[in-house]
Amino acid sequence: MTAALLFLDKVGRLSKNNHKNMTNKRRDFTKSEREYVNSIVHSLSFQRLTDQEIVQRLHDEKQIDLDRSTISKIRNKIEKEAEKWYIELKQFTYKYIAPYKDD
Repeated sequence: MTAALLFLDKVGRLSKNNHKNMTNKRRDFTKSEREYVNSIVHSLSFQRLTDQEIVQRLHDEKQIDLDRSTISKIRNKIEKEAEKWYIELKQFTYKYIAPYKDD
């Protein structure tokens, strides 16, 4: 039986990944890194991939280790932002049409 070393991943959760470049200190993403990860998750979500498939692809292709729950939180945040944007757009449309409808 091999002993797996536990490391804290980039979002501060324990991980069994044994990468040489990982340290046991918590490392937060910078703003640009967060935007990069969010954009990747967003584009992979459009491809109808599951959270687990996104985690695997991020790990394999980009060497970014995130939990499935983190991916789910990012997805939910993107959906809320899209819903908010849609509601604002809809309200703007009504405000724009209202002056012409007063006839």
